[in-house]
Amino acid sequence: MHTLSFNRKLNKFVDDNELLPSGAAVVVACSGGPDSLALLDWLLSQQEKRQLAITAAHFEHGIRGEESRADAAFVHDFCVSRGIPCRIGHGDVPAYAAEKGLSMETAARELRYAFLRKVATECFSAIKPLITRWDTREVFLAVGHHGDDQAETVLMRILRGTGVNGLAAMRPSRLMTEWLEPAQGGGSILPVHCRLIRPLLAVSRQEIEEYCVLRGLEPRRDATNDEPDEARRNSLRLELLPLLRERYNPEINAALCHLAEIAADMSDCVSALTDEKAAGIMQDNTIDRPAFSVCPKAVQQALIRKLPGLENCSYNDIEAVRRLICTGDSGQQLSLPGAILRLEYDRAIFARTLPVKSQNNGGEEKKISLNGNGDSTKAEFCGRIITAVYTKAADEAANHLGADDESAAVIDADKVKLPLIVRCRRPGDAYLLSGSGSGRKKVKDYFIDRKVPREVRDTVPILTDSDGNILWLAGFIRSGYAMIDKNTTNIIRVTVE
Repeated sequence: MHTLSFNRKLNKFVDDNELLPSGAAVVVACSGGPDSLALLDWLLSQQEKRQLAITAAHFEHGIRGEESRADAAFVHDFCVSRGIPCRIGHGDVPAYAAEKGLSMETAARELRYAFLRKVATECFSAIKPLITRWDTREVFLAVGHHGDDQAETVLMRILRGTGVNGLAAMRPSRLMTEWLEPAQGGGSILPVHCRLIRPLLAVSRQEIEEYCVLRGLEPRRDATNDEPDEARRNSLRLELLPLLRERYNPEINAALCHLAEIAADMSDCVSALTDEKAAGIMQDNTIDRPAFSVCPKAVQQALIRKLPGLENCSYNDIEAVRRLICTGDSGQQLSLPGAILRLEYDRAIFARTLPVKSQNNGGEEKKISLNGNGDSTKAEFCGRIITAVYTKAADEAANHLGADDESAAVIDADKVKLPLIVRCRRPGDAYLLSGSGSGRKKVKDYFIDRKVPREVRDTVPILTDSDGNILWLAGFIRSGYAMIDKNTTNIIRVTVE
């Protein structure tokens, strides 16, 4: 291979996937190894043609002692000799891993990406003067994942067990949505946008090594990459893939990368169809069962993963939810890690839950203060967001309030003593039955009748007024106290997410 072939491959891949618009600000994560050094060198060769503003970023993990510090010095010197802005970060990964109870690999990744986020934010700040309210200017974070990395990732996920989304593995680009930050001061300045790009997915490890030789690059080497490891990626690369290549398919890496491309296209197709269907099927964490049941199975599974608390559930849990929605009877329910599902006729209703220990802290409570018409407030309680809005019944805004449901309660503001209070259940709690006038029912008995699991009962927010009158078991049932009627003039609508 020669540099012309390497350049053609990368240019075609970058252009086909629209990875580098002209004038892009690019942060290059550079370890000093062959992959990242080749990436940085190639981007420099494209700098004038594509009008790129390039910054190199190196994070020294504090794992390999003097060798690690020498890597940082190497990247710094390489950048200085070529006039590239360079940011060097330092961390103590072993100490961080011990403090957080993480593997070394996970701890290193968390600290590295925290540093890269900081550098990307600095670069974004530098281009802010160029941004208008119509502009979507982004910072691009270029990393050195290549085609062999992709093949290893796909095979590892196959061995662990994965679905179509997992087979898609590493995409050529993705928006770092977890890095988005709201604009400060409520102005028109856009949030920090960073898009991670992987230009080297178009080439193999061998092609990168050859490029380094042809370009006279002398990258640093990490000897631990050539030893089988507990995380099994090295073992897979050094032992399993060579065996598959020798005995079954000489082009196994290309086949696995092709599988990732096909899976990515299928995943995008299902995602688009799911988004199209979601508006007519899901509302306020409630699923319309008849409409859900006629969707393709893959769309049903994707819809379920959109629900709070179910994003990372196992395949078996997702299937249990799907089957219950399609074939279960009204009144049935299912408790899952992070959520509870119950069926009510044509609806499937989900409520987020958290472990009891993290929620019920010895009678903890939050006050919800409202001063009058138009006032609104939010409070976080036990991992849930409680929102209250005070309005006049005659206001146009009140026309869409609707009746109480499991995710919202409408209260006659003049029948309660403010502030409202959100708390966990307490011994002896009882609520007024709707329409009974004086009948009351214990909260404990209600949960037993509804077969609410014990581990869920202490996670349900209880809404009361300042006199202790229970108004709502959030996500379950409205009490008969302070109900609205034809004489109601002021309304408080409370929602839980």
